[in-house]
Amino acid sequence: MKPFMRAQLERSVQRLSELDFLLSREDIMKDMTQFMALSREHAEVVALVTPYQKWQQIHADYGICPRHAARQGPRGAGHGARRNKQRRASHFGD
Repeated sequence: MKPFMRAQLERSVQRLSELDFLLSREDIMKDMTQFMALSREHAEVVALVTPYQKWQQIHADYGICPRHAARQGPRGAGHGARRNKQRRASHFGD
């Protein structure tokens, strides 16, 4: 993943945390205009952050450093995906 994209996603993760805090404040809940605007932004940010966090978790589970995922060898970052799929299939008897 390109550093610029990673930075944008990390900013979105931070913004999601800020939005969670803001939406929990009583004064924000009383101002329906502001609450609705923040709720819409929250929905948009969640749509970006959730797949990114899943991507990070997958890389953590397989021991791949996300910063170097594009440099996993001459066959690319997806090397081994077919082998892993075959292992899962044989494990579950497919």
